[in-house]
Amino acid sequence: MIKRSQRNGSCPATLSKLGTLFLLCAAGFSILRAHCSLASCVAAPQVFREHGVLYAAPYDHEVRVKIGSITGQRIGDAIRTAQEALALDENAELPGMFNFISPSWWLRQLNRGGIQVERCAWQHLEFERVDADYVVKEGDRARLMIHVHERAAPDVEIPIVYEDRDFLAVSKPASVDLTKNPGYGSVRLSVLGMLEDMGYTNIYPAHRIDKPVSGVLCLGKNKKALSRLMRCIRNRKVQKTYLARTVGGPDEGGFRIQAPLDVVLDNSTNKNVAVASASGKRSESIVEDVFARHGDSTATLGVRILTGRYHQVRCHLQHAGWPIANDPVYGGVPQLGQEIFNGTRARQMIEEHQIEGCTSCEYFRNVATGVEPCPRLDPTIWLHSWRYNFPTLGLSFEAPPPEWAAIASQALDRFADLLAAISELFSDTQTVAFNGGALFFNLRYFIEAQRGSIVACSCPDTARHALRSACGIPCSCKGGASERVAVAGGGRSSRRGGRWQRYCQVFARRLAVTGWGLPFGLHLVQQGMWQFTKG
Repeated sequence: MIKRSQRNGSCPATLSKLGTLFLLCAAGFSILRAHCSLASCVAAPQVFREHGVLYAAPYDHEVRVKIGSITGQRIGDAIRTAQEALALDENAELPGMFNFISPSWWLRQLNRGGIQVERCAWQHLEFERVDADYVVKEGDRARLMIHVHERAAPDVEIPIVYEDRDFLAVSKPASVDLTKNPGYGSVRLSVLGMLEDMGYTNIYPAHRIDKPVSGVLCLGKNKKALSRLMRCIRNRKVQKTYLARTVGGPDEGGFRIQAPLDVVLDNSTNKNVAVASASGKRSESIVEDVFARHGDSTATLGVRILTGRYHQVRCHLQHAGWPIANDPVYGGVPQLGQEIFNGTRARQMIEEHQIEGCTSCEYFRNVATGVEPCPRLDPTIWLHSWRYNFPTLGLSFEAPPPEWAAIASQALDRFADLLAAISELFSDTQTVAFNGGALFFNLRYFIEAQRGSIVACSCPDTARHALRSACGIPCSCKGGASERVAVAGGGRSSRRGGRWQRYCQVFARRLAVTGWGLPFGLHLVQQGMWQFTKG
C-alpha cells in the first residue's frame, strides 16, 4: 500500500494502529487541494462524550477527485496498473489520483459501481456512473462517497480569552487539531469545528499552532480583522511568549538563543522538522524567566520569540540543551495518550456505523473484539502559547497557564506564607489598603520595615523585583545594592511593570476567593485598590 495512505487512516487506506483516525492528515493537505474538491457530508455527524473523550460517529462525505492524470486510458486498466506497480515497489511513482486514495480502494469501488464521473468538468455536465471500460477524458472528475472516521479528541471546552466585534482569542486545548482536517466542511472535532458548535461561524485563524501545543489562538471575525492580525505577525509587530517545561534550564532569565533554523523532511516519520543549520533562516528566542523548578529535574520557563520560525521554541530549547521534557521529536521522552474506544458507547457506535469495504470500520471492529489493541489519543507536549501582545492594535491576549506549568501554585504558596506573616503584625481592628499594582512590593516592604531589615535593590522595576522575590524567583538584578528605596504605599511604576501589576491582582483575587484558611481578608475597594483586613 502507499505509505502516505497508511498514515492517513480512512476507508480508502490501510489504517495506522498508533493513533486515532480521520480521512486525511495535515501532511496530505497539498495533495488534497491539488486533486480533490470537497462537498458537505450527507448528514452532520453525531458527537458524544465518554470517559473524558469526544467521539464523532463515522459519516459519509462526498469527494470529487481530478482524474486527468490518466487521460486517454481505460479507468479499469489504469487502476490495475497502479495496483501492480505498488505490488512490485511500495514507493512507486503513481498518478496523482492514487496519492489520495489507494488503487485497491478505487478497484473495489469500481467493481461495486460506486464511481461516478463528471465528463469534462469545466462544462458542468451531469455525473454518470462508469465501468472499467470508460476512457478518461481531459478535465474529467470522479465523484466518490468516503466513509469518514474522525480523530477522537479530549473532552474539553475551548475557553474564550477575548472577544469584540472584530477579534476573537481562545485558549486552544492540546491534542486538538486547529483546522477542519483539512478543509472539510463538517469535521467537528477540531478547534474550528467546536467553535462552530458554539455559534462562531466564519472565523479565521491568524496563525498556526501545533496540535500537541496548547494556548492562545488569535482569530479574525472578518477578513479585514484577519488581515490586521496577520500583517502584525508578518511584520513582527507582535510579542509572543510561551511557557515550556524543560529538562533542566538556565540559572536565571535573560538567556538568549540565536540559532538559524531550517526545515527538513524526517525520513523516519515523513514529517517536517526544524534543525539548527548555518544555512537556515535567522531565528532568535529569549528565555525570559525561570518560573518554577520541579522535583523531577524539570523547570518551567518563559520563552519569548523574536522570530516566528517553524517549531522555533521546540528546536531552540533542544539546541540550548534544555529540551521540552515530553517532546520526543526534539529530545524529550514521549508520554502515551489516553486509551480510547474502550467504552461501551464507543464500541456500540463502531457496531452501528459499519459499512462493507471500509478498512477503518474493519480496524475498529478488530479493536472492539480485542484483535487489535485500543488506540490512544494523540500525545501532548509541555508547551503553551501563553501571551500574544499586539501593541499597535492595543490588544493583549493571555491564556491561563496549564496545570503542568505549576506556576500559580508555587507562587500562591509563597504569597500565602507572606500574608500569614504580615497578618500577625496587625491588631484586630487595623485595616491597610494597598494599590493592586504594588501589592507584593508593599507587603514585602512592610514586613521588612517592621523587622528592621529593609532591603533595597538595584532593579529598575521595584514592583517586578518584589513579585519575583515573593515568589522565590531570582531577579536578574541579583539583589545588588541601591540607594533607591520604595515608599510604603506604592512601588516604582514602569512601562514593564503593568504585567506584574496584573499578576498581583490575579493572585490577590484568587486568594480572596479561596481564603487559604488564613486570618485575613482581601477586598476589592475600587479599580486597582485592594483592602487587607485582619481577622
